[in-house]
Amino acid sequence: MIITGKIFISHSKYDVEMIKTFNTAIQNLGHKAYIYDYEKHDDYLAPNEDIKLEIKKSNCLFIFLSENVINREHTKSWIISEAAIARDANIRVFLCKPNDLITEMVIPYISDYFIYNKNDPKDILTIQRIMKDNFNEQVGAKRTLVGGGLGGVLGIPFGPFGIIAGAIGGAILGKLTQPGNIYSLKIKCNKCNHSYIYYSTAINIFKCPICNNQIEVIKK
Repeated sequence: MIITGKIFISHSKYDVEMIKTFNTAIQNLGHKAYIYDYEKHDDYLAPNEDIKLEIKKSNCLFIFLSENVINREHTKSWIISEAAIARDANIRVFLCKPNDLITEMVIPYISDYFIYNKNDPKDILTIQRIMKDNFNEQVGAKRTLVGGGLGGVLGIPFGPFGIIAGAIGGAILGKLTQPGNIYSLKIKCNKCNHSYIYYSTAINIFKCPICNNQIEVIKK
């Protein structure tokens, strides 16, 4: 039986089509997306209190970066604060960034990171699959980040997959894993010392989303 979960979507209100796509993906899984609307928020709560309450009632938070996010200081500030609220509530924070988006924006509180091709339907389905695997078995079990590490990966068994990992100024820990067609890797950056799970299809060189340190993953 699939139990309904709730996903808080952190985004720019100008990314109408993108958010509509991911909202549909969430609904198709039988879950609910919370997409904040200033015009519809509870009149008895200030916007920041309304957002804080909804995040704490959610099972995880998904951040969708875009040009509309990084070009607006107000939006960037809201997204970082939403990630901080989720972190303090022991809720996983998934950061999703298009592969063609160039940004120096850093978000200190993420637990999961996925670089995707917005023009590739398979990558959109991958995000949907990550949501599905994260919720369908253990909705309501908000996983805790313990000592900077990550407790559990998507709530499903992973078969270890040997790798040789290299880094440019960074260290990579863990095993490459393959749930279905999704590859994930637990990473710990040497520069900022933060740990997170990186979901990779073809992008092996990227900047740490927490400190902008360049990391290279060598997969075999």
